[in-house]
Amino acid sequence: MDKLLDVENVSISFIQYTKGLNQRDLKVITDLTLDISEGEILAVLGSSGSGKSLLAHAIFGILPENARLNGKIKFKGKELSQADKEEIRGKGIVLVPQSVNFLDPLMKISDIAIGHCDSEEEKKEKKIKQREIFEHYNLGPEVDEMYPFQLSGGMARRVLVSTALLADPDLVVADEPTPGLDEKTVEETLNHFKHMKDDGIGVLLITHDIHAALEVADRIGIFYSGYVIEIALKEDFSGDGENLLHPYTKALYKALPANGFEVIKGHQPLHGEIVKGCPYYDRCDWRFDRCKEERPELMDIGLKKIRCFKYDGVTEDMIKDGAIEETAEANIEDAANEVVEKAAELVDESNIEESAEAVEGAEEAVSETEDAIEEEVAEAVEGAEEAVEGAEEAVEVPEEAVEEGTEEAVEESSEEAVEESSEEAVEESSEETVEESSEEAVEEGA
Repeated sequence: MDKLLDVENVSISFIQYTKGLNQRDLKVITDLTLDISEGEILAVLGSSGSGKSLLAHAIFGILPENARLNGKIKFKGKELSQADKEEIRGKGIVLVPQSVNFLDPLMKISDIAIGHCDSEEEKKEKKIKQREIFEHYNLGPEVDEMYPFQLSGGMARRVLVSTALLADPDLVVADEPTPGLDEKTVEETLNHFKHMKDDGIGVLLITHDIHAALEVADRIGIFYSGYVIEIALKEDFSGDGENLLHPYTKALYKALPANGFEVIKGHQPLHGEIVKGCPYYDRCDWRFDRCKEERPELMDIGLKKIRCFKYDGVTEDMIKDGAIEETAEANIEDAANEVVEKAAELVDESNIEESAEAVEGAEEAVSETEDAIEEEVAEAVEGAEEAVEGAEEAVEVPEEAVEEGTEEAVEESSEEAVEESSEEAVEESSEETVEESSEEAVEEGA
């Protein structure tokens, strides 16, 4: 099958004003890569607000004026310029919009489907073709004269599909075609896309309904925070999901009620919250050290694509031979060893730094203690000298009160009292000072 659409490394961002005249570049889609072939249905599956519809707007060249588009969009091998997009939209590539509000409420259904005609002859030809296609989708002649508000939900969807097919397109882009529909109408709408596939038309189905995607798609692209993180085959969504590659795709499959309803923690990063490395880093059980700083590229593995460092070096033959897990586990083990080695280095560096800081602190404490002891001892000696002088003055005896026989005794007694008082004062003051200084030094050094 020939390739119809080829989207290569497409990024979409918007210029926004924050405060005053300050601007920021808000990235919504980054490095988007996918392709669709003739007679193939590719579903792009992602949560609401992840940027899926912007892909359709980029293909048709109808992005807002403040949008920036980078990358390449090719149709049948030719890179499309804005002028090319305007030329082929509604002809080679057509849109099935997500809302019936796209139908003009003031026009009859037949006029909406036929569109502008340059002549009566062209209008007659288109009218005949419109009626044939409407009959194919069970829309009788009475529908031609109705206004959009007179249609049921299922009829409106059939009108949108029929109108898209009037141009004999090669590619149909269906943007959320099933929300709000009952089960019967959803099944009917999906059957329309199956018929397109059988007629060799390529279909890009943009949806957040995983059941709808699994019902009709050949391949399913998983959208996460503006990135395609995996493009898997429909058959991979079976069993325990063992053939799915990315951890988010596995988690998405296991979150279905039929598969255990296992819910993972965390939330999908909003635009502006995306980390520098892998967008799934915070929720991933397989994350490597490099995932935080480095974003993995989208790798081809046969018909599949995967954005994950776990699968570096994995080939399609490895998948067929069952050797994929061995390679993936080896990648994980290597990354784990790198983390352990780096952690050991950090621990060693941390211990060295802590030890050096402790030694330096102890030396400072000892130095401060020595200075404090010297100061306090000096103060104690000075205090003792003052105490001696005070004692000498206290024991002086007036000469006239002392008898001749007792002068020598008084002098001896006074000298002994002075010596004892001064020695006790010095000893007590020095012991208290040294004891307090030693205790403080021990505490600071510890």
